[in-house]
Amino acid sequence: MAKVSGLIVLLIVVVIGIWQGPAINKLFQQSFNKTQQNTTNLWENQIQIQEQKVVTEGVGNLTDSAKQQIDNWLTAKSLNEYGDKVGTVYTGGSPRGAEGEAGTPLFDEKTGKITDRYMYILKKHPEIVTELRLGGGN
Repeated sequence: MAKVSGLIVLLIVVVIGIWQGPAINKLFQQSFNKTQQNTTNLWENQIQIQEQKVVTEGVGNLTDSAKQQIDNWLTAKSLNEYGDKVGTVYTGGSPRGAEGEAGTPLFDEKTGKITDRYMYILKKHPEIVTELRLGGGN
């Protein structure tokens, strides 16, 4: 009797396994896809963090040659001196104080602080660091 009940239990487990197989596979695939996406997102975030770290730590160390490379990159991409579309109009006062002078994205009227132009560009376009290989203190 014990052998028969053991076989019945085994048969029930096999039938349930066959019946639930597609559902289990679907759950496994969904879990795998989610894990894969989370891993990809983690790597992309780490790359962005590293690029930003290079930008914030390295911008003060940019050589004249590196600055020229950045300016050439902007020209090649048909961007203005701030990395925006040519013709972009900026609101706000000018840090230079000249009347009639266009605004600039570098000047914060609230704080009166001026952001370094290359810091602004590299924060806006961190891909420049990789494309121009600026990570070595250039």
